[in-house]
Amino acid sequence: SRFVRKRWRTAFVKVARRRYDAVLEKDPKDDENRGRAVYRTGALLFYEGEWADATKWLDKACKLKSRRKDFRCLRMCGQAHMRRFDENGEHAHLEKAQKRLYKALKLMPVGIEAFITLPHALMELASLYERYGAFEGALDIMGRVTEFFPGYGKYEEVMHRCVVVMHHLGNLPGSMTQTLMQRSVEFLDALMEERSGGRGVHPLAQRDDVLLLYARCCELEGGRV
Repeated sequence: SRFVRKRWRTAFVKVARRRYDAVLEKDPKDDENRGRAVYRTGALLFYEGEWADATKWLDKACKLKSRRKDFRCLRMCGQAHMRRFDENGEHAHLEKAQKRLYKALKLMPVGIEAFITLPHALMELASLYERYGAFEGALDIMGRVTEFFPGYGKYEEVMHRCVVVMHHLGNLPGSMTQTLMQRSVEFLDALMEERSGGRGVHPLAQRDDVLLLYARCCELEGGRV
């Protein structure tokens, strides 16, 4: 049951924390073991949704020599700071998130894992740009994801975010509104089309907010609904 799973998870976290604390107390100068323990403590807190404590531990891990080039640690730290920004609105967290996510992307090793992980990491950076209000940067990154990762599992969600960002850009003074709305309608048309395998349209296309956005973009593009 859910109650049993919750109790098991709580017990597991307590045992893991005690184990990591013991490692830190045993030999605080052992950078390798210390880095592993600090990172895993931060990861435990991250998966528990304890963003404030998670950022503190993950920041500590990122500063240790053994973890400075660990892209997983850096990426998780960036994610945690983004969650902290969502909680308290402090832009210092966005600045730290940008620093960590950029470094994680640079250090991501080439291989199958990177091909799977890269679009996720890029979308995290795009989301960061959205929070900053840097819509052109966000749109550029999202465009790269749609271009280079057509098999990405969240491809339709990326298209939707592109439309949202283009709509924001279209409302800014001096923007090429009609061109942006034309491109937005093309993306939304793709969402509205029947999907392969007889699965109908994407669930996103059935949401009221997406339908309203579609109508608004068509209106701005030139009256087509």
